Amino acid sequence: MNNDWRTLEPYDWRYSAAITGLIRYFKYFDEKKDDWKIENECLIYNPASITQHDYLKFVEDNYPEDMAHLIIENMIHQDDLNEEQIKKVNEKMVANTVLKKTFKSIKFDGSNAHQIQQLLNDNREEIEFISKLLQYQSIISRSKRMLSPAWILYRYA
Repeated sequence: MNNDWRTLEPYDWRYSAAITGLIRYFKYFDEKKDDWKIENECLIYNPASITQHDYLKFVEDNYPEDMAHLIIENMIHQDDLNEEQIKKVNEKMVANTVLKKTFKSIKFDGSNAHQIQQLLNDNREEIEFISKLLQYQSIISRSKRMLSPAWILYRYA
């Protein structure tokens, strides 16, 4: 282990939640198994192994129900969309500021799925990043309970 590694101690619920999230992230990627360990109820990890690309992949795969852009993608590729489904797609296209900006000059009409998909692809990183931030803010406001270090170690180590 070199000097670039960091230690995260579970002082309160916020640090415990951060440890929980980081452990989930590291376990998600098999190739990162040597980039973290638990010692004396602390998470010791290599921050260089956390990349924006990997983080966004982790988020998209683990929280798809919270990603409006993924819901849009799934819906626009369905066959025989009715008016209610088209309306729901258009509602999701303005679910947050980034999506509003991305789709400012277009509405889904059932025949322009390719154009919508192209806009999603072109703006994916910004959309995913903002979606995750919004989800994180929501989680923090809902769950200000303390997670004990013992529970985290039992559950995720």
